[in-house]
Amino acid sequence: MWKQGLTRLFPETPAALDGLDPWAVLLWSAGRRDLPGHPRPERWRWRGAPPGEDGDVAS
Repeated sequence: MWKQGLTRLFPETPAALDGLDPWAVLLWSAGRRDLPGHPRPERWRWRGAPPGEDGDVAS
C-alpha cells in the first residue's frame, strides 16, 4: 500500500521500488537523502489533489 500512496503524492518516484526501504524512498522523493541508482531530486512536487484534478504543489 505504501507504494501506491508514495507514487500518488510524488509522481516522480521511481517505478522500481521493490526491495527498497519505504522510509528511504519517501525521504528521497522529498529530496532529503540519496537513493542508490537514482540521483537526488533538486526540485520535487507532491500531488495532493484528487486524481483528475490539477492541484500540484511545488516546493
